[in-house]
Amino acid sequence: MSGLDVDIAIVGTSPLALLLAAILAGTHKQKIALIGQRPSPFALFDKLTLSVAPLTRPESWSMLAAGVPETEKLIGHLGAKASLLRVDPIFSANSADGEQGLSHIRHMARGFGHMVERVSLDGRACQAIQWRDAIWMDQNALAASVLSWLDQNKVPQYANATLAGRRDGQGRAVFNAKGRQITARLAVLADANAILANLAPNVLQAHFRSATGTSILTQPAGPLASSVLIEIDSGVQLSQGASGGIAATSPLSPEMALPQLAHLLRAHRHLQLAGQDQFTHLTPRYGAPLIGALTPTGPTVLAGLDLIAPFMAPAIARYLLGNTSEAETAYFAVRGANAAMEIKDFARVGAA
Repeated sequence: MSGLDVDIAIVGTSPLALLLAAILAGTHKQKIALIGQRPSPFALFDKLTLSVAPLTRPESWSMLAAGVPETEKLIGHLGAKASLLRVDPIFSANSADGEQGLSHIRHMARGFGHMVERVSLDGRACQAIQWRDAIWMDQNALAASVLSWLDQNKVPQYANATLAGRRDGQGRAVFNAKGRQITARLAVLADANAILANLAPNVLQAHFRSATGTSILTQPAGPLASSVLIEIDSGVQLSQGASGGIAATSPLSPEMALPQLAHLLRAHRHLQLAGQDQFTHLTPRYGAPLIGALTPTGPTVLAGLDLIAPFMAPAIARYLLGNTSEAETAYFAVRGANAAMEIKDFARVGAA
């Protein structure tokens, strides 16, 4: 069996995984292997990627304030600037807890310089706020550009590889990839599929709640109130691109999600379904992000960052290399295996 030695193996092909591979290889000159099926341009996504989120903790907003411009600059260097779209997203809430959380989110965001205001959604009895000039990431466009950059820079990529364990005496992660052995100083599980495939069931159960979620795409329809709408208490995310089709994700299984989404889109009569998929939704048990190894010899896990995950990539890259700023060190220190409920941001009803 031939072998390959790398510094870091990134497992996953989410926007966060792709950006980490490129940043670590390009900016930090690390030897990287990317492991995971290349994303299909026709795939439906399990969540949006956005530069704002329902954050209620000041350190989360502070990290995001630093991460967004740094990520935007790096994406430009990768030739993926076209993947960043300027939008005015709307967040809404229907429950008492959601409305209270929305008010806190609005005040916190304004304190960090965001332009955000209350708005009304026609025909809906809910509270809503709208951001101005946020960034919505086109995941297909990002993947195409970053994968092209990785190809040009000869970063090894493997569609399938199994994490076999640790090599005795060296503490290095060992992967088996169709007759080739990959050893890495560090293995990083950077999306839900990677976590599900490479963590033992008892570790998954101890740290995560899992559920089946649903994604749909409609045929072109009339315009939404905004190109991005998110219900923070139900977890539903809606988006509408240039084609006019509405993409929607729900953390519920299809039999529950389809009536939920039909009711939410009831003003758009005669909608036709163009595509549907389901996915496993992982939520850290205490609602706070999990960033770090969950067992003494296990891989590093990146989970629970949700909407803003790609915009945390530069700071996470520094974390993986042990080169964080004082503020980043403090942020990551309490979001490891022992992350507690007290440090979570707003979590939808039933999510934690």
